[in-house]
Amino acid sequence: MATSSLIREPSSSRTNTNCKNNNPQLPFTMSSNGVSVKDRFKQVYGRHRIHRRSTLLSLSNAAHAARRANSMPPGHGISRSGTSGVRTASMGTKQLSSGDGDAPKHTIENDPNLAELAAKRDETNGFIPAHKKTVLQTMKTIALSNYANPLLVFVPVGIACHAVGVNPVVVFVMNFLAIIPLAALLSYATEEISIRIGETLGGLMNASFGNAVELIVGIIALLQDEITVLQASLLGSMLSNLLLVLGMCFIAGGSRYKEQSFNYTSAQMSASLLILSISSLLIPAAFSNSFDTAAEAEDGVLKISRGTSVILLVVYATYLVFQLKTHTYLYEEAEDEERDIAGVDREGNDIEMQQQRTTQPEGFESTLPTDEARLDNTTTATEGAVSEEEEEGGEVANITPIAAIILLICVTVLVAVCAEFLVSSIDALVEESGISRTWVGLILLPIVGNAAEHVTAVTVAYKNKMDLAIGVAVGSSLQIALLVTPFMCLLGWWTGHAMSLDFNTFEVVLLFVTVILVNYLIGDGKSNYLEGVLLCAVYLIIAVAVWFYPEVASRSVISDISRELVMESSQSCLPTEQDDANTLHFHPLRAMAVKTRWQAVRDKKLAEQHAILEPYLLSTSSLPSPVVAGSERIRYVNECAALTDREVEITSWPASNLLQSLREGTATCVEVTTAFIQRVTIAHQLTNCLTEPLFSSALSRAAELDALPPSSRRPLHGLPISLKDQFNVAGVDTTLGYISRCHAPAPKSEQSVLVSILQDAGAIPIVKTNLPQSILWCETQNPIFGITTHPLNPAYTPGGSTGGEAALLAHSASHLGWGTDIGGSIRIPAALCGLWGLKPSSTRIPYSGVPVSQEGQPAIPSVVGPLTREMGMLEVGMRAVLGGKPWERDPGVAPMPWRYEEVKAAYVGKKVRIGVMGTDHIVTPLPPVQRVFEELVQKLKGMPEKYELVEWPALGHRECLTLMDRMYTVDGGEEIRRSVTKGGEPFLPHVERLISRGKAVSVLEYWEMNTEKIKLQKAYLELWTSAGLDFVLCPVMPHPAVPHERTKWVGYTKIWNFLDLPAAVFPVDKVTHEDMWKEYVAREGTEMEEMLKATWEEFGKGMVGMPVGLQLVGRRLREEEVLVGLERVVEDCKLGTEPMVS
Repeated sequence: MATSSLIREPSSSRTNTNCKNNNPQLPFTMSSNGVSVKDRFKQVYGRHRIHRRSTLLSLSNAAHAARRANSMPPGHGISRSGTSGVRTASMGTKQLSSGDGDAPKHTIENDPNLAELAAKRDETNGFIPAHKKTVLQTMKTIALSNYANPLLVFVPVGIACHAVGVNPVVVFVMNFLAIIPLAALLSYATEEISIRIGETLGGLMNASFGNAVELIVGIIALLQDEITVLQASLLGSMLSNLLLVLGMCFIAGGSRYKEQSFNYTSAQMSASLLILSISSLLIPAAFSNSFDTAAEAEDGVLKISRGTSVILLVVYATYLVFQLKTHTYLYEEAEDEERDIAGVDREGNDIEMQQQRTTQPEGFESTLPTDEARLDNTTTATEGAVSEEEEEGGEVANITPIAAIILLICVTVLVAVCAEFLVSSIDALVEESGISRTWVGLILLPIVGNAAEHVTAVTVAYKNKMDLAIGVAVGSSLQIALLVTPFMCLLGWWTGHAMSLDFNTFEVVLLFVTVILVNYLIGDGKSNYLEGVLLCAVYLIIAVAVWFYPEVASRSVISDISRELVMESSQSCLPTEQDDANTLHFHPLRAMAVKTRWQAVRDKKLAEQHAILEPYLLSTSSLPSPVVAGSERIRYVNECAALTDREVEITSWPASNLLQSLREGTATCVEVTTAFIQRVTIAHQLTNCLTEPLFSSALSRAAELDALPPSSRRPLHGLPISLKDQFNVAGVDTTLGYISRCHAPAPKSEQSVLVSILQDAGAIPIVKTNLPQSILWCETQNPIFGITTHPLNPAYTPGGSTGGEAALLAHSASHLGWGTDIGGSIRIPAALCGLWGLKPSSTRIPYSGVPVSQEGQPAIPSVVGPLTREMGMLEVGMRAVLGGKPWERDPGVAPMPWRYEEVKAAYVGKKVRIGVMGTDHIVTPLPPVQRVFEELVQKLKGMPEKYELVEWPALGHRECLTLMDRMYTVDGGEEIRRSVTKGGEPFLPHVERLISRGKAVSVLEYWEMNTEKIKLQKAYLELWTSAGLDFVLCPVMPHPAVPHERTKWVGYTKIWNFLDLPAAVFPVDKVTHEDMWKEYVAREGTEMEEMLKATWEEFGKGMVGMPVGLQLVGRRLREEEVLVGLERVVEDCKLGTEPMVS
């Protein structure tokens, strides 16, 4: 504000119109001693220091000034102005003057009568100087300092709730309410201390502690890796202040005044700084989208974020100097000639001038005639000797410095404690209430830190103090943007947390829209209630939008995950050259730029895994290069120095020989378990196939079994087995590829029934293996353990979802693995890795204790089955499980004992009728699959006395598969969506596609789907029965192993899940060089075949040597018949009974 704009000519009709509390003021005139107008303004009105301070306090969320004025009980001071604890001499100086420099001075110091009157008035009004207060009086002063203090009762309640372990949602609510009064007390203590240390230091202290609650909550969220909550709360504080608080201020003031004015210059400066702050968030977001990979983006974004944070802090410091030192005159309140037009009531009358004209005497230009009158216009000493700062600034402390410091320390500690409990209970709040982390951070948490300031700003706006109100709203947002946010970014750098300025794009857009709107509304230096309504309306729209906004990672992360997995799988799943000899670095998602806490959870999980594997790890330099493909990778395990000759011998024995040696004692259980543990670790280094190493419990169990006498040894005595991660093992996590399930070990009461039966049979689980996020995919990758690679080629997929088991078994690191199958999850990996697998009908094998996505939907049941290296182990595994009478432990199991020997005897000499289905007429298989299928069919046709073959037309397959896909997502993908968002990790592309297929259906629609399913099943059964079939022979996949993310069509396996028929997979042959000369012709208009053709033409050479398997399908619940039929086909066609990858 220019100096000239402050000069007003004296007027008899307009004298002392800006004074409050009935205290007259001098008009603006040049004094006789030559004092400048500006200096005279400072002397007469005493506003310079007050406005400098109030503006700084507003910038730092320190509206404690007005708050205390509005909330302090009477009797705590004399002649209060609108600022905190300010006791103002109406003349604003130590002397009263009539306008000339020769007038006598009347001050408390040199006038005993005034000092005596001041003391009497203090005593009369109940005012006690701070240094004279007792401890109880000080505590009473603190207790009465704010109307929010009754909420302090929630502080011990919140702490107690956390201590006794009540519902975390209750803990959140109690600590949420507790932090509100603590925030007010923190501001009060800060203000009391700042009064004593001078204006400049006091202003800086208020600037530092103005957002102390946000800082404390933010630091705790950062250290707990709640990055989503932290970033959302920072933006939420700005949105709350700029929209809700400022809007309520405009509405509150507009309810009393038609129009209010404020300092246009300072408002525009604040708007410019807001543009800078939003630019600091937009630039990293745009920057991150300029890279091809998330790893590169993360590194670059972190660098520019940290550099930008340093610049923002420098700008903030410069702004303080600009405001406090060099350009203070720009921040004077518009209370002079502008305020004259600001206080216009609803009828158009000047409220403030009316009040003042009725209370001010005419032409006050001489000293007051009485001591009482002089006392009314003189600063009263409140503490023995009043400093010059206190006299000129007019601020009086209400508690002693020691009390203020103790209060500050205690409140800070309590805020930290309550904030930690608050943040730690967010997970439970999100899980139980359905509220997203983004909504918690963007809407809820800002209420905690700014509640007191919200009330203050609205109150002072109602009293026509718009500069102070805008200072609180806009100034607080500036401090969040220019101080707190960059500080958090640098703190994350120092503490090793990936906090950057690359905020969620949706949230940044919200802030951008907000800044633009606020900039327009404050641009004219005036406000009214309609502008307040606009701001509040935008805030409500944002709150609604955030409520329904899905909690997913940034666009760059989601779009790059697939590319990262494919590009890095061959390198990242192996130890790198930069790593130490025994350091694992096989996690391809390690470098992804994701903003949520899942990174820390994942890293902790991998660190735990590494600690178990470390004693068995090979040197990185000894591992085969990722570019090496083929059987050499399989042979490496036997040839590496990590395995002794004895261990190579043990792990190379056929399963029947191994079991015999264990039963006879020629090999001990500990010896065998140790050998397989070493082989498991090598297989993991080559394929990234493990999730949970069970080495310690396995060795302990092996020692116990060795102590048993031969008569007590069970059928699977000492046999090391492996389990898909899905199976609950007591004391071990079952993640299903979800971050939210990490570090939540299964209790003993929830251990898988199948695992318990196998342990009772003498088997020793040594490891759990990898699976895809959500399980519902035919490849194996998740954000926790990364991607599992094919044992013959790291660039190719082993299939899924039981891909970890297949990769492990292919490396001879287990003889019997167990997986699940809801659409081909056992059969696809078995076929692609040259193994044997069996998908039973539902209800045959116990599923209790096996968590699964979409648990509870019975329409397409997931089933448990074995994968093995040898055909005979399928029967051994089934016999062991059903021999344990699982129907007595799991009500979902049909009471059907294993009848393999009876069925085998019945099939002796029987002519088997097989339907042959070379194609499902939806996607035609590639040439090598067609060749292998036709060759086997010709062999069977060559034995007409044993086999009768009929063409199977695959009638109804398309209808069945269409309905099946609909039934997969009857909940609209909600169950999977919740599981992913609960942990905060990104959706993998295939999972995102799955849950985006459609909306949830009604119960009636679901019933209708089940009715249709039964009709289709019945029609297929009638077709099967009328044809007199024993089995159907068909491909497993339309292709052998393909590069990652190239698997598309699984109709050859899904159909048998829909019909709930048992199916066994067996290896037949490998892709040959001759196959490469054959062209694949895609039918016109078939998108799947076009994609398959492109894969064949581009990657076909890499398929050479890959196994090709087929499947034999039988009647429902006739698993014994399927295995008997499989044994006959394999034996008659001389296919071999060992894995195809050896």
